[in-house]
Amino acid sequence: MKHFFRRSAASALAGLFLTASLPGLLTQTIFAAAEDVQPEQPELPPVSELAAETAARMDVSYLASPKMTAVIGDLMDNGLPNLDLCDKNKKVVSAAPLKPGDVMDTSTYYRIRTPEGGYEFGKQCYIFSQAASAVILGEMPLHGIDVKSPCKFKRTEQVLTGAQELTPELLRENRIMPGAYIRTTGNADGSYNSLSGHSMILLGYSDTEVFLYHGNADGYGLVRQSAMSYESFNYTFLTRKNRILGQIIQLQDKFYQSEYGICADHFFGTVTEKPLTEWEAPDLTVHRLGTSIQLALPEGAKVNSWASKDEFAVTVDQNGVATPLRSGTSDVIALSDTCIYRFRIKVDAIAWEAVGDPDGSGTVDPVDATLTLKEYANFLMDDVYSLPEEELVYMDANDDGNVDPVDATLMLRYYTEKTLMENEDAPEDIWQSILTPQSAS
Repeated sequence: MKHFFRRSAASALAGLFLTASLPGLLTQTIFAAAEDVQPEQPELPPVSELAAETAARMDVSYLASPKMTAVIGDLMDNGLPNLDLCDKNKKVVSAAPLKPGDVMDTSTYYRIRTPEGGYEFGKQCYIFSQAASAVILGEMPLHGIDVKSPCKFKRTEQVLTGAQELTPELLRENRIMPGAYIRTTGNADGSYNSLSGHSMILLGYSDTEVFLYHGNADGYGLVRQSAMSYESFNYTFLTRKNRILGQIIQLQDKFYQSEYGICADHFFGTVTEKPLTEWEAPDLTVHRLGTSIQLALPEGAKVNSWASKDEFAVTVDQNGVATPLRSGTSDVIALSDTCIYRFRIKVDAIAWEAVGDPDGSGTVDPVDATLTLKEYANFLMDDVYSLPEEELVYMDANDDGNVDPVDATLMLRYYTEKTLMENEDAPEDIWQSILTPQSAS
């Protein structure tokens, strides 16, 4: 089953035409190659001839932006300016401005100088693509959406996760842009896997081919540009390795527009005379996995579709009912003809065994209900809770953001069911049986 997020329409900009001047383009062969097979290198045609041929083959291309053409062209000609070769102890040995045709040392570390002025270390295709992303996107996607090492997106956003295969329809439906960072993964939930996956930069694509820029492209360290059919891409990077597309991460629309002068509508639709407006809901934090919540639109809003950016973390149906599935953060988008409605949902799950047990005794009982009522009384007197949020979550039995007599009543119902009636069901099952009628009403 495919999981993907359909991106919303971008703001309007005047159309840009494919430039006829293509500096620094494609100095390396663009034939598809298996990741772990050393390819036979054919004789290269002149650069200008190859550039013109490639430009004609890409429908969605970085060549649509003169500035992006210059940035990526400089990477092709002069290599990565922010990459250093290190020894096995992560001590810098020399600068390593890798470019197409160079070979990475796959056995040791490289160091990136980050856009913020810090440093990150890594190996092989991953560190190469991070360095390229720092130049092209002004941000390092790191591990993307990953529970162990989450990425705090500022300029970029994850626009796709968990697809079983790459197709032109998938790229177009998700409005994937040139310069995007792609990571495959062997993890079934789409999260980053350092031992099973491949990182690459998307230069562009057509209905028949996808154009990539990546390090360790052949499994032996080769830095190259590749033009691959979708069948070859899926076999080489996905099905043969039992992987999926973990992340596709790219600049937010406003940064594509302000820094590169292009937007998704240049490639995927007619540029509208009037750009879509945007509305953002207050950030929402939930603490229950599997318990659905209704997302509230502004009064009178009518939307055409709903979508979640990370369906592994939060799913949403076409009625705006969201269901948290794991800890993490996901943006949920509702789209109308005139507006984009955004909801950011942070899932900070607590164990069902701890729900309704603020004193931490291991048992939900009248003492917990009494503590909850005392906190509610404090709130009525001061219009603010006296306890920090991390303690209040255990009192907020129905997870509605309020600590009140309803929560105390639910605790007493749980106590009656679990203790007095000696119900041997799991805490989650008992709570769900108590809360489901509550949410339905």
